Amino acid sequence: MSTKKLIGALAVALISSSAFSADNVLAPTGALRAVYLAGNPVQAIRDAHTGQVSGVSADIAKELAARAEVPLQFEGLQGIAAVIDAVSEGKADIGFLAPDPSREGKVVFSQVYLRNPQSVVVPLGSPIKSLEDLKSGSFRIGVTKGDSIANFLRRNYSHLRLVEVEGASTAAALELLRSGHIDAFAANNTRLQAIAAEDTSMAQIEGSITGVPQAIAVSASNPAALEKVNAFIDAVRGDGRLQTWITKARNGTVMEPAKQN
Repeated sequence: MSTKKLIGALAVALISSSAFSADNVLAPTGALRAVYLAGNPVQAIRDAHTGQVSGVSADIAKELAARAEVPLQFEGLQGIAAVIDAVSEGKADIGFLAPDPSREGKVVFSQVYLRNPQSVVVPLGSPIKSLEDLKSGSFRIGVTKGDSIANFLRRNYSHLRLVEVEGASTAAALELLRSGHIDAFAANNTRLQAIAAEDTSMAQIEGSITGVPQAIAVSASNPAALEKVNAFIDAVRGDGRLQTWITKARNGTVMEPAKQN
């Protein structure tokens, strides 16, 4: 490489690095405080023995902190409202959530970086044989309260009766299915696989009702942080690292392609 080209390459690298240097935009307290939805394996998984957290959200948060040249504080919170409140009240700098319209206001969401396929699990012998059956039958569908798939079904499958449960408990979903209080339970494929593995009398319906998006929430009062996060997502999508993190997680999610201008 010629000296001129080398200098040019170094200049580009310095510009890219400085765009994410510590400047009190992403990490005003000197650490990047990131929160995610505990119990959502699509975001992150905490090892019960070591306490180590892994997953796409964890990889994203680590890289964001490294680029901002600050340490990372990564915490799982119980419930969607807790994540939104932590970000909007300044207790966290970023939060990982699905960007549902009902969640906007106190926070704003970045561009989508991946999608999480959603389906249902049913008892063996169920009249629900495919996802097409949900479009016409009057079924009782169990959902986690406030979950993205619950919001999607409520808006697009108004003929279905939704039965909400608190939290992401496999036991709670199985109890409703075994007792006959619901005809199916809707969730992301990773969670449905866990339910079907726990009780072999249950089966997951193939396909996806919708691909629930995942994005990064920042406080609505900090538009500069949103700009930086969006630039970061563009960068790691473009250099292949985002796809590497998704592949490593092995949770069935797919990368959201960049929007074409």
